[in-house]
Amino acid sequence: MKKGFLALIIIFLTTYQICKIKLYAQETPWNYINDNYFLSSVKNTPWGILIGEYDTRAWLYPFNGLYISKDSGETFEQVNLKDKGITDIFLDDNDYIYATTYYHTSTPAGLFKSIDQGISFEHIGPPYSSNIVKIID
Repeated sequence: MKKGFLALIIIFLTTYQICKIKLYAQETPWNYINDNYFLSSVKNTPWGILIGEYDTRAWLYPFNGLYISKDSGETFEQVNLKDKGITDIFLDDNDYIYATTYYHTSTPAGLFKSIDQGISFEHIGPPYSSNIVKIID
């Protein structure tokens, strides 16, 4: 009798915990941002969230650059590398930003580096479209 009662209590507690988890998950939904952005990469930094946009629909004149959010993703502002088509973002131990780009504009596509939190970027090569960046010491 005790084993049956103990098994019933264990089943009840397990079911209660599963229901509690399901209810919690339903109470904290994801927020819909916008489906007009073609986001290629996301990087969390000490000063905000960086997002790269890579939209191949050039006829729509997308920003196709780097965005930053300083309020945990509530709002984003355009930062730099307009019209370049960001394909990847990397943040090194010195908090330098590296971004690879797809499109040629007044500067070639390729690898860019910022040492001032994305305010300015320097093209450091290669001079062709790139899609991934990883800095190895």
